[in-house]
Amino acid sequence: VEDQPKKSQPRIWGIFERGKVEMIGLAAILTNDEEDWELGYRFRVKYWGKGYGTEIARGTVRYCFEVLGYDKITADVDIENIASKKILEKLMKLKKEFYNEEDKCLDQRYELYKKDWI
Repeated sequence: VEDQPKKSQPRIWGIFERGKVEMIGLAAILTNDEEDWELGYRFRVKYWGKGYGTEIARGTVRYCFEVLGYDKITADVDIENIASKKILEKLMKLKKEFYNEEDKCLDQRYELYKKDWI
């Protein structure tokens, strides 16, 4: 198992298409307000709808469970972000809906336990 960062130390990676130099997005493992590990990703608009979100989410979850040895991973999404909600619904279970004071929006929190990972 790779050395695990402290919960306050996020891991952030640039996302690139194979063989290209332009960064198309970011992937991250962060800590949420409940001190759980949280999956995060963002893409440049021109790369939306191309399947990268699903690929990165699956890969990050796999990395968290198989390499880092985490038992649980979460993800938060603005309820208006339909594309990301669909990605998270494929991988995780809805835990709760809450008002995100920082972003001034309604969010949903999803979670997945290693024992439930396919």
